[in-house]
Amino acid sequence: MLQIIRTTEDDDTRMKAAESLGKIAPGNPDAIAELLQIIRTTENKYIRMKAAESLGKIAPGNPDAIAELLEVIRTTEDDDTREDAAKSMGKIAQGNPDAIITLVELMETSKNESTRSSAVYALRYIPQGNLVAIAALIRVINNTKNNEHIWRRAVFSLSTIAQGNRDAIAALIRVLENTDNDENIRGSAVEALGEIGQGNFDAIAALIRVLENTDNDENIRGSAVEALGEIGQGNSNAIMSLVKIIENKAEHENIRSHAAKDLARIDAKNYKIIPTLISLVKTFRHDFYFGRLVYALGIIGKDNRQVIKILSELITNDNFLVSRTRQFVLALALNKVDSENFQAIDVFINLINTERLTYGQAKVRGMLTTPKQSVRFVSALKHNLSDEVYQNNFKRFEASYEVLWNCAENLPYPEFYQACTIPPPLPIPKSPNKPPIAANPLSPLPSPGNPCNTCPCIASTPTSSPTKPVKGKSPSPSSN
Repeated sequence: MLQIIRTTEDDDTRMKAAESLGKIAPGNPDAIAELLQIIRTTENKYIRMKAAESLGKIAPGNPDAIAELLEVIRTTEDDDTREDAAKSMGKIAQGNPDAIITLVELMETSKNESTRSSAVYALRYIPQGNLVAIAALIRVINNTKNNEHIWRRAVFSLSTIAQGNRDAIAALIRVLENTDNDENIRGSAVEALGEIGQGNFDAIAALIRVLENTDNDENIRGSAVEALGEIGQGNSNAIMSLVKIIENKAEHENIRSHAAKDLARIDAKNYKIIPTLISLVKTFRHDFYFGRLVYALGIIGKDNRQVIKILSELITNDNFLVSRTRQFVLALALNKVDSENFQAIDVFINLINTERLTYGQAKVRGMLTTPKQSVRFVSALKHNLSDEVYQNNFKRFEASYEVLWNCAENLPYPEFYQACTIPPPLPIPKSPNKPPIAANPLSPLPSPGNPCNTCPCIASTPTSSPTKPVKGKSPSPSSN
């Protein structure tokens, strides 16, 4: 690889070789020396950037690499190269306290705004809890409001390395208390508190004050709600604040649904809010906000008969299901609250068979909590892995293939093999007047010696585990 870099005249080849060194040569002195040489001498900025990136991966604490990257940060006129050098510098510096001090000095003393900004940026990559860097970033936050770009970078770097640090939390709270008009700055401080203020009573109280005193900025309010969901686990004041928002009819649907989702994160057993969530689910019109509410019901309403009943009714109500998104999120929630209820799985099966579920949405690992669920998916979708479906309905083939692969990962192979021999389940009938009835029991599993001859997802005998089909190649029974 080193020889390729030294001899090739093709820029793409050199760049790929420099990238490869970052993957295969950790700590290798010859590789480090070659990457440093590229940074010093190569005019192509993209190759220099790739060399700097690879250096950050293979040279932690290396003094020569640190010196070279600092020189690039100080002297280069190309912003992209400076940024990549700073990023690599931050990663390398974690093995060298002197390098961190040098970055701090550069951040505080350089007269070049771009250099200062890159030094601030580099500190986000150093290890958690470095007190020298945290103190320096706090000074930037206190003294650099006239340069919002650097200020916001300092807040972001602080949010990545100052988890639980009381001084950092106090500095961010001061920003919220002393900044009235600049919502960008306040928003950054709110988001940072959500990153580093886990369980801190002062941080939680500050976020609640933001919600109480900010009426006209939906973005700030949304960020504060989300931050409470990050750091307010079990805190009664945070819980009360979110409940108040959910129950406030004058609040925007966006904020109410956000509060519901975050309440589920910090108080998953708040059963008193269930009637309110059910009422909102029936009235919210926006699919995205509706999805948040249903998500909250799926968490808070686990094993709750009232929630199971309402989700079962809604999921079979054609007048209510105005979009596939609603079917999708209702199925996810119903599966969470009642994993033995096959209605959710049957909705997924219907969405796949009617080509309303994409390959990306068909990742069902989170739904597969019992073998019976996997068996139902396999028996219902196996027929979609045929040459005919592949040629004429590839979207259905692709989604089915993803689901069945998830099931194969979830089931021991003999059980997966047997599931392939079960006839497709009967659909659960709809009734506008009665609750949906339970799915028909699955047929008894047949003997492995008598498989379904038409099933494309298994071989004639269960001698080996199934292999994942290759996209773009038509499957055949003989190759599976």
